Amino acid sequence: SNIIVVLAGKCDEWYKKILISKAVHYGIEKNIMIIGEVEHHKLAKYYSAAEVSILPSHQESFGLVNLESQACGTPVVTYDVGGTRSSLLDKKTGFLVKYGHVDDFCDKILLLLRDKEKRDKMGSAGVNWVGKNFVWEKNIRKLEAVFAEVSKKT
Repeated sequence: SNIIVVLAGKCDEWYKKILISKAVHYGIEKNIMIIGEVEHHKLAKYYSAAEVSILPSHQESFGLVNLESQACGTPVVTYDVGGTRSSLLDKKTGFLVKYGHVDDFCDKILLLLRDKEKRDKMGSAGVNWVGKNFVWEKNIRKLEAVFAEVSKKT
């Protein structure tokens, strides 16, 4: 297979050993790269190179990885937990999958890997959505409006 799975971010050693042993068991160890934490200024390179960004977390406070991936044109598959709900548009910029539904999670990944047209459409939608909704200027204006409203009440 020409698929390379890049695992980035913090990973406990005991978990890394499990991942490696599973890869060896399935004969795909040559297709797995565990790179650890990536310097912030290099993240866009990885997100842009990916066909799909996968965030299988059981909890997330915000889902920044999802937003960064979409900003780079990469659709996301993630579990529907915590902050991930507000970090993508389900079925438009990626997929939210009910936590624990591993088969569905894998199906969504395979769907995007196999369907370039859908992947490209979701990727473009993600760039547009993040660009319109998660820019500093817009968030600052929202915060200023909140401050103005609060100051009227005091």
